[in-house]
Amino acid sequence: MAETHGLATAILETTEALVVVLDAQGRITFFNRACESLTGHSRNDVLGKAIWDVLIPERHVASVKQVFADLLAGEQALGRRHENPWLTRDGEERLIAWSNSAVTDTSGAVTHVIGTGMDITERHRAEETLRRTNQTLDSLIQASPLAILTIDADRNITSWNPAAERSFGWTAREVIGRPIPFVPE
Repeated sequence: MAETHGLATAILETTEALVVVLDAQGRITFFNRACESLTGHSRNDVLGKAIWDVLIPERHVASVKQVFADLLAGEQALGRRHENPWLTRDGEERLIAWSNSAVTDTSGAVTHVIGTGMDITERHRAEETLRRTNQTLDSLIQASPLAILTIDADRNITSWNPAAERSFGWTAREVIGRPIPFVPE
């Protein structure tokens, strides 16, 4: 049994995933090396402390406590997957995507909650940058004095700006989804 426990601990220590284990009061009982590396906190800094007192920004404490309460109540589906920021030792926020599981004793009472997470901060930033870039591009296309249209691989029109409406006399509603070349009725 001790050998199995040691093997499991070694696996959890070497994974790149964040692994944190909480007791039924939300106190941290396990904090792997990936957690230490991401947050800058040593496990000695956080062991025995409630996760929301150390790693969760104040504005997210209520929602994290609700996810935890759902897991304690046996509502695995509600608490299984979620995202929330973690605070690093220097105050930076990192967005984490979590998958959680409750561990129960023989009577069915939750004894621990295991969270496995991935830092998705950079992906989230890239998605936000892409969204803003697309909004800017769309604004430029809509304001352009030149007729601009796009077509998909099947040669169907997917966008048609106001200048195209003025130049060709057809509204976007009349042409989007239709093949090119075309002659609307």
